[in-house]
Amino acid sequence: MCYDTPKTGCKCTGVGRSTFEGARRATFVNYFPNEKEGAFGNIILQNGAFTSIGFVLSFYVPCTKRNTYCIDFKEGDVHNTLVLEIAIIAAAVFAIIGYLRASNLYSPPQE
Repeated sequence: MCYDTPKTGCKCTGVGRSTFEGARRATFVNYFPNEKEGAFGNIILQNGAFTSIGFVLSFYVPCTKRNTYCIDFKEGDVHNTLVLEIAIIAAAVFAIIGYLRASNLYSPPQE
């Protein structure tokens, strides 16, 4: 439904991303109320690091023949998507571990 046309695909992606980004930023602010600059700097660092890793992997991981994980892109190159999929799963696992670790460190103020 969301990807029937490019316009609806972009709208659905934007809604999903804004929901995720808003909740993530709110969580960082709640967990680090006295260190907001550091918390938002950490978000930027994480975004930049994983974007850079994904960029490098997309161009420099060799793929010589077409198979299940080596697919053609529009420009005619063959890219290895398995490595990118593993990197995405690893980032998700690290995010969950980091969230659980931060939850253990965070104690809400006592009233």
